[in-house]
Amino acid sequence: MISYSLRDLDGIRKLLDRGVTVLLISERMIGPSLISALKLPCKIEVNVTDKREALQRWTREMGLSLSETAYMGCSGSDVECLKLAGTSAVPADASTAAKMTDSFSCAQGGGFGAVQEFAEHILTLMESG
Repeated sequence: MISYSLRDLDGIRKLLDRGVTVLLISERMIGPSLISALKLPCKIEVNVTDKREALQRWTREMGLSLSETAYMGCSGSDVECLKLAGTSAVPADASTAAKMTDSFSCAQGGGFGAVQEFAEHILTLMESG
């Protein structure tokens, strides 16, 4: 099941308004009709078997270094990316493996505003940077 809070959409929009490109990487096979129905204002890459490769490819395409990326993940398959990204976060209900990374820990769980919380964290880092 895929869920998100409208607050998460607000967080994504705030990032986009500041010129931050947002990419959703998912292992799940999400059909085009569901993607359209979700109305997420970001790029979406689905059915990804290697998130690390997807992140590295995306950073190369954007002309960024990994230290210039932010990554949020909640499962064991996200651990490598959480460690590689310059800034990373996990929702409150992340797996133990994801929580063991040196990542910002959101008070909110996945689907309940964690994306917005991480977006605000990123914007705060950008302002203080």
